[in-house]
Amino acid sequence: MANLLGKADQTLVKGAYSVAKANLPGDMSGVYNQRAKNMEGLMAGISTVWEELNSEWNDRQNALSTKGDAVYENVLTGKYNDQMVEATDAAVLDIKSRLKGQKADKKGVGARKIEAEMNSFAKNTQQNALDFEELADLSKNNELIIKGSGSEAKLLEAIFDDFNNNTNNTQVTYKDGNFTYTLDGVSMTMGDIKKAMIKKDNTKPSAVQKIFNEVVTKAGSEKRESSDVYKNDIKNRIKSSMTNKSDKTNIMHSHFEGLQYTFYEALTGKDQGLQDQIFDTLMAVGTDIDKDGVADTKDTYLNTENAVALQREILNNDNSGDIIAGFLTDNLFQDAYDRGVKERKVIKTGGKKNKNDKDDRYGGWGAFDWTTKGTKDQAGVYIKWKDAESRRNDLNNFRNVGGEHGFYTWDENLGKDGMYVDEQGDEFTMYKVAEREGLIMSGEGKGDFNPTRTSEANEENENLNKGLASPSMLQDTGSMGSQDNNAAEKLNSTFSFTSVRDSDYFFVPYTSNWTGEGGVSKDNIFSNDIMLIDGSTNRPVGDGNGNVKSFGTGSDYSKNDLDWINNFLGEYAGKQDIDTEFED
Repeated sequence: MANLLGKADQTLVKGAYSVAKANLPGDMSGVYNQRAKNMEGLMAGISTVWEELNSEWNDRQNALSTKGDAVYENVLTGKYNDQMVEATDAAVLDIKSRLKGQKADKKGVGARKIEAEMNSFAKNTQQNALDFEELADLSKNNELIIKGSGSEAKLLEAIFDDFNNNTNNTQVTYKDGNFTYTLDGVSMTMGDIKKAMIKKDNTKPSAVQKIFNEVVTKAGSEKRESSDVYKNDIKNRIKSSMTNKSDKTNIMHSHFEGLQYTFYEALTGKDQGLQDQIFDTLMAVGTDIDKDGVADTKDTYLNTENAVALQREILNNDNSGDIIAGFLTDNLFQDAYDRGVKERKVIKTGGKKNKNDKDDRYGGWGAFDWTTKGTKDQAGVYIKWKDAESRRNDLNNFRNVGGEHGFYTWDENLGKDGMYVDEQGDEFTMYKVAEREGLIMSGEGKGDFNPTRTSEANEENENLNKGLASPSMLQDTGSMGSQDNNAAEKLNSTFSFTSVRDSDYFFVPYTSNWTGEGGVSKDNIFSNDIMLIDGSTNRPVGDGNGNVKSFGTGSDYSKNDLDWINNFLGEYAGKQDIDTEFED
């Protein structure tokens, strides 16, 4: 049973992704019970096989790179293979001899056939040389996809060895105007090998990514709502983009936004859903795939060998485009659509868009991929916005920052307010680290990376997380005349104070003649301070010295005032009931 699925049984090929329901027993309870018992052992076996295969392919990739480099250098120096030269000379002499034998009848069928063979030989010889050099160049630059390859990669490596070592282990043979190479019973021309080897090409993966980007755009502009019909349209577009093996191979080995692994990686072990479906497909087999006249049983297929065979068939089958397209659509469509919906929300100031507006997409980074600036020796690279967010959070909190271009440690004793130091001992401001590692959001500048300002911001965030007052509640309170009112409102909201009558405490604008009527303050227009009313007494909280405790707002803000408020109200600790004298 060399081929588990067989090209004739497309039901099973599709069944590896969508499960061949027509072949499933009516009652699946026994199947799923057995899956729970058998899946662990089966997956362990599958994982072992693919680890060995991937290791073998990685070794071949490295070998082809090294040997291809040697071939490339040898070609440049004019090196040749004696056996290949001898085979070429022998083929030329053979053709000439046979053509000479047709001298009496130059226009006869026999002569024309030999002339056609001679023309084909000349053309193939020239093309073989070009293909050989191209494959060597692609190999040395690791531009061939070796994972999932078959005997063609092993044969190519052996041909490289023959060329570099002047050997003939691939048994070069002339036939019908071309040369064939043979290894372990596999014979291929150079053209066959080139056709079978897949060159890395981002054209089709980019086209697929563009399809999902369009989903994001349409969702963001509300041009099309999410639906099964829309999702199926996307799947069909992806499937239609795969017109040959090269297209499918490049797509299945590509990383797409929103998916942490490739289709190849998912199929060979990383995606549990796919493994479950493969398991169910094997369990549901009721056909005679091996053509021995006996219907195949579940036990026939429920093993590591056949599971891997099914996986490899999916990787190589001409009709696997439906499976690949279905997997990508199932995993990426809704994610892309949801990202588009989020992009509908843009922070705007004053009701109109201006240059100072900040885009809140992807946590404020504005894009799924974010680009580092790099260094003079290292080009910038793309990083995910989540990575940028994590590193920016470390930077803002003066923690160690591990980036794409260095590892940075905070030293508070350097410079005026502290600096970062990398592995080489070079010093960096917060801004320089952010600039190099791509941690600057749109609209930000050097001023946003001031250590003192950052510390204040950290304190504010910490207070907010604890449910305490933050500096901005007292500092950023609007225009003169309304700052005390705004500050009081913000503080009351923070501590969930609703009124003097209904709350333990309540903030109001400062006044020297508080009446407490209805909990309404008679605001002193010449004061920009606020005070705290004790709800149990309906009197302002004192400072312990017989005076009303007041708190400055706006330009009169004091950190001491903020600390007093948070210390006093944190757990309603130190509640004071001071008999305060009031002025008329």
